Amino acid sequence: MKLVALTSDEIAQILHTVFDEQIINFGAYNLVLATGTSRYDNEDIATGQQEDQTYFLVGYRDAPRGIVVAPVTFPEIASGGTPTSVDNTNLVSLGINPHEQLVIETTNGSSFALNFQALHSFESSHGTGTLDQTVDLEDFAEFLKQSTVLEQL
Repeated sequence: MKLVALTSDEIAQILHTVFDEQIINFGAYNLVLATGTSRYDNEDIATGQQEDQTYFLVGYRDAPRGIVVAPVTFPEIASGGTPTSVDNTNLVSLGINPHEQLVIETTNGSSFALNFQALHSFESSHGTGTLDQTVDLEDFAEFLKQSTVLEQL
């Protein structure tokens, strides 16, 4: 079976669909794709998650300021579990670890160590291509710089 070549915009649209289906006010968020790891210490939250999560859609917004981390599975591009909403009411820490990963920890025991790439090679059941998120990552970096809770871990 030959895979279809996808443009960066087509890849972004496929990823947005997964996020948009799970988040009520999805239009308020900008998205970036990350790889990394997750940990869910709360058993009630862990039961809604697939094991070995490695891909995440990170939605972020300025008003009200917040982040949503939504696990996503490949190659089918589907939800990999219940999204985690992060804001000033449940954030324990947000910072960069020695491996240059963005680390997010919440009061309910959920945590993420995330890596971001400007050019992300993409292979899925929808097709293949390269997601260019250079501009989006610059915007996300600015969002994080403006965050008063960002700290060096």
